[in-house]
Order: sequence, then structure tokens, then C-alpha cells
Amino acid sequence: MIHLRSLLTCIAVLAIAMPTTAMAGTLTLSIVPVSQNVVRGGSGYVVDFTLTTTDSVGLSGFNISLKTDPLAGVSFTGGDASVTNYVFAGNSIGLLFNTPDGANTADINDSPDNPPVTIVGPGIYGLGEIFFSIAGNAPLGIINVTLDSSTSFTDRNGSPITFVPDTNTTIGTVTVVPEPSSLVMGAIGIATGLVSLAKRQRSYDKT
Repeated sequence: MIHLRSLLTCIAVLAIAMPTTAMAGTLTLSIVPVSQNVVRGGSGYVVDFTLTTTDSVGLSGFNISLKTDPLAGVSFTGGDASVTNYVFAGNSIGLLFNTPDGANTADINDSPDNPPVTIVGPGIYGLGEIFFSIAGNAPLGIINVTLDSSTSFTDRNGSPITFVPDTNTTIGTVTVVPEPSSLVMGAIGIATGLVSLAKRQRSYDKT
């Protein structure tokens, strides 16, 4: 018969010897438009990216690939890491931006420098931002974007981390900038209306 104390000792030794695997929480990648209303010929518009975690995760890097319809008139012009609570703040190789497939596609990616992994606890972290401009002949309406299949997060071993992409894919609605002549005519119309209203009010007062 095995002594109870010996059995417990064996169980404890086995528990220490067995490798432990941490359960990864949910990672959600969100696309956050900073400027919803954009105009033809406008520039300097921004879209941010955030990562939401529900558990501690070891990140060794990320790559976000964003694209739009080539006919949408969108040109991605740059990117940086000047966002709140940047995931690799103080330990970053440096955010890289490029347009691999033309003006309507953009990538940003980064990884920690030393140590080559950053542990992030539950919370919301910034992943950088991308700037874009709108062509002068861009079609009016909503601008939607999609994530390319190369979008990814990697763990401390360099293996892919499963993540949930946010369903928010609208980064702006293209509108037309009123022509100066239209603005003048509008102002004249308003002034005329105010004069007419004043005349009616005076007529009413006399009666």
C-alpha cells in the first residue's frame, strides 16, 4: 500500500515537472476613425488602431495591413506611433510604414527591441495610426476598409496569436466642399430672408 504522504509528494513533483501553458485571453483589433467627415481633395485624415486584451499576453510584434477599393480615391500617406498607451512605448524598434500594393494599401508594423517581447496586461493599447488623403474626384459616400490576410500578432516564440478583428470598417464619408460662389449665394439668401422677416415684423407691429 502506498503511503498517502509519498503519493502527495509524487503528485507535487509531477506538477512541477509538467510544462504549463497559459491560456491566452481574447485579443481584439479595432479600427478607430479619428475623422469621420472628409472632403474631396482633403488630406491629413487619420485612422487609429487599438488592441484590446482580456488577459496578459507576450507580444513580439504586430503587422497591420489595411486596404481600400482602388476606385475610392483614398491614398494612405504615412503612419506613426504617436498614440495613447502605445503597446511598445519605451521599448520599440520603430514603427514602419509602407504602401506595398499602391496608394490604396498601407502596412504598419513594429516589435520590441530589448527584451524582444513586451508583456501587456488586460487593457486597451495603441498600435499606431495611418494618415490618408482623398482625391479631388473621389466618389461621394462612405469609405470602407478591410484588413489584409497579412495582418498578424506574434507571441514570445514568434508564433501567430489568434485575434478578433473589429467589425468597424468605415473610416470616413466623402462630402463636397461648397464652392465660394455657393457660399456667397447662400449668405445673400440668408440676408434676404432676415430682411423680409424684419419687414413683416414691422408691419405686424404697426397693426
